[in-house]
Amino acid sequence: MNNYKTLITVLAFLIMALPVKGFAISTISVQFQDTLILVSLDMPRKTVIETLGTPDIIKSEGMCLQYEHLGFSIFLNKDERVEQIYLARNFEGRVGTRPNASGINLSDIEKEFGPHSSAVRHNYQPSPLIQSKATTETENRTEPTGKQIEEFPLQYPGNKKLYQFYNAGKVMKYKYVIDDEGIAFWLDQNQKLYATVLYAASRNEKTRDKVPADGKVAVATEKIRLPMIHFDFDKHNIKKIYVPVMDQHVAYLKDRPASTLTIDGHTDYFGSDEYNQKLSERRAEAARKYLVEKGIASSRIRSVGYSEHRPMTDDKSPAGRALNRRAEFEVSLEK
Repeated sequence: MNNYKTLITVLAFLIMALPVKGFAISTISVQFQDTLILVSLDMPRKTVIETLGTPDIIKSEGMCLQYEHLGFSIFLNKDERVEQIYLARNFEGRVGTRPNASGINLSDIEKEFGPHSSAVRHNYQPSPLIQSKATTETENRTEPTGKQIEEFPLQYPGNKKLYQFYNAGKVMKYKYVIDDEGIAFWLDQNQKLYATVLYAASRNEKTRDKVPADGKVAVATEKIRLPMIHFDFDKHNIKKIYVPVMDQHVAYLKDRPASTLTIDGHTDYFGSDEYNQKLSERRAEAARKYLVEKGIASSRIRSVGYSEHRPMTDDKSPAGRALNRRAEFEVSLEK
């Protein structure tokens, strides 16, 4: 699996739903001869290296694993879990429904994810700590007056916020940030996309219900979206390429015995609503059955079907329909 001579192609597409449907982008996948391998946010360092092999470059005191030949880098947090996935210019994948990053500009991104709601201007002073293109966000930031207001590294937070970076009176680059979806786009001075960053969506933060009338404080919960799986047309069996994904879900749930899981089944638009409803339920049930057979208590899992009524992308193309034939996984964690 780690022998890249057997690599036929790098699909490295984003497993995602469009923002309007409320799902964060959290996973990329690499296609080998007969295996689809996923790299996800929160994945341990050990699993990343076991999955992808030794990085081409290790830097930032071991916290950045750079896979130059695949076009992306992995950034780890203090717990040595994936915190960000950086997709470089040579990454051969897709953002939204577009086939690859070549030629994408700001207007394409705003058409896909929505227009920016605010803009912020900053002077741009490249940091001497920048070592390569994978450390794009490591830089100094100053006010337009030249006064430095924050040290590196910076994340430039916001939701649908466009940052404009000026030097000598000219825009040098842009960053479009969508924290609610956990995705950010770096663009050059011509507003052409050159890098995409995946990170934890803001919706995955802790939430607490209101205090009920009896005065008992509700338990804080955290909602986590695990990588989805896809199905062949009119089928509900778990495909071989998604067995590693399901096994990752098993391990995740076993490590968190107090968590519960909701599985949503979906179809494309072919077929009657009644037929698709039953097919979507069979898909969700197939995923639930797999987890139960691997040792996850059935009482922890709820499965539901949504027929074709919640498409993640356009159903008009074969590729769009293939993405819509899916099962999604939402974990609820008590905090």
